[in-house]
Amino acid sequence: ATAGGSMLLATRQQRSSLDLSSWEAEMAERQEAPDLDAFTAALVEADLPARVVIDASDSPDAAARHRAWLDAGIHVITNNSAALTGPMAEWAQLAGAGPHASDVRYMYGTAYGDWLPVASTVNTLLAAGDDVVSIDGVLSASVSYVLNRVSSVDGTDDGEASSLSRAMMEAYNLGLFEADPSKDLSGGHSAKQLLLLARDLGVELELSDIDVEPLLSTDGMDFSGPAAVQASVAAHDAAFHDRVAAARAAGCVLRYVGSVRRAEE
Repeated sequence: ATAGGSMLLATRQQRSSLDLSSWEAEMAERQEAPDLDAFTAALVEADLPARVVIDASDSPDAAARHRAWLDAGIHVITNNSAALTGPMAEWAQLAGAGPHASDVRYMYGTAYGDWLPVASTVNTLLAAGDDVVSIDGVLSASVSYVLNRVSSVDGTDDGEASSLSRAMMEAYNLGLFEADPSKDLSGGHSAKQLLLLARDLGVELELSDIDVEPLLSTDGMDFSGPAAVQASVAAHDAAFHDRVAAARAAGCVLRYVGSVRRAEE
């Protein structure tokens, strides 16, 4: 098991399983530095009916090992965007187009909105023979929350829509943003989600092919902590208020929408 900057590794001879009541304390006490080579070697050598790696990190180091794990007969379950949004040729091999043994599975996915089952719904439709030609939707729960709050007076004490910085901090405190909020505000996280959906539809696309309009320019913004985030975003309050007002005057609201369409054959 690995978590953060620690690893807890044991052979079958040492134990039959991890003690789920004490593994965190044991990991903290042993303080083994993560060593993916040792981790992989232990998995390969273990006398087990099945070997599975669950990679819930965003580590490029771990992502680079997915192919080797599959080739070693290890199943991989992951939401690591570093692996899922890499070059198309590498993704195609991981996703099943490559020459892997039929008894080794690569299962992947990512969160859409607030953990909506978008990918499974799309893949179920495709497996049933449906022809999905386009997908449009709001992919980011954090950005969606912010735009709803700045566009609506519902639930406010003063009858005024929330400022951008206040809405941002509400979402931040609710845990809706990525650990690095710039990934949401720049549109980078939504772009990766859209890329994965496009590839599931059979569209051969690279991340650099996606046109992204950032919600905010994050250049020079400080994301070192809640107070710094609020101060950085507050500098954009007035300009963003004008954008919201212009949309309202046109009978519209601001929404952050991702769209992918298959080319006509």
